[in-house]
Amino acid sequence: MGKSYGYRKHQGDYFRCLFSVAYSVLNDEDASQDVIQSVMLRLYGLDEKLFPSAHELSWLKTVVKNAALMKLREKWNKMKEDLK
Repeated sequence: MGKSYGYRKHQGDYFRCLFSVAYSVLNDEDASQDVIQSVMLRLYGLDEKLFPSAHELSWLKTVVKNAALMKLREKWNKMKEDLK
């Protein structure tokens, strides 16, 4: 199956669902797509043994939600720094 197993399997199957999770946090289409791309790149390099064997969509939603929250935090911190 190789290293790209997770990337290939999940990129097409769950994009719309994962995009809606990211968009619900960020309210920005471009930023949401960036988050999905970032998560997919991390999955690309992840060993397939580390993928959950059950509830993979729930796991992916959590990963995307956390990545979106981190991006939101980065944006917030940058705005705070710009105000100083």
